[in-house]
Amino acid sequence: MKIIIATIAVLFITCSASSQTMEENFENGKKSFYSDDFDAANKFFIEILNSEGDDYLTHYYKGLIYEIYFDNEKSVNELSSAIDRNNKFGEAYFKRGAILEKTGDTAGAISDYTKAIKNGEKTSDAYFNRASLYQAIGESEKAIKDYTSAIKQNPMDDISYYNRGLLYVQQGDMENARADFLAAIEIDKAWEKELKKYLGDN
Repeated sequence: MKIIIATIAVLFITCSASSQTMEENFENGKKSFYSDDFDAANKFFIEILNSEGDDYLTHYYKGLIYEIYFDNEKSVNELSSAIDRNNKFGEAYFKRGAILEKTGDTAGAISDYTKAIKNGEKTSDAYFNRASLYQAIGESEKAIKDYTSAIKQNPMDDISYYNRGLLYVQQGDMENARADFLAAIEIDKAWEKELKKYLGDN
């Protein structure tokens, strides 16, 4: 009986120490990541995975590191692993969507941005990125709706005003287009020259 109790105690201590080490590695990995020491961060995260730690955040940070290293394939794989372990992780969908957008997978990017928004990543960037893709493929109404959401999240988003204004021009809605162009100029005077052709001399 004493042997069994002793064995259990050893296992408990070993597991506790292992858990503590993984937590320390994760915190050290995050600290290195936000200090721009990505090589060190990656080593800490690899140690966690080698110790059978399979936390979704570890895969997420590794995905961010691979993106910084311009290794899109590995980044997507790690972000996918994070999502597999937590399918409500909006940030991972957003980051993976951004990479898919860069690599030309428009449908995949739209799908990921949609899942990001659905899972709480309701940022101006998420709406803007999806809007720009809808605009590129001719889905004007969806693009206008998303630019409107982006502006609601960030009223100083002059590019969303500009892009939405262009869509209104395409639809022949010059009143709303003018309002958007004036809003863009109010935020950033640099738009004045570009938008003069739409606003005339007024």
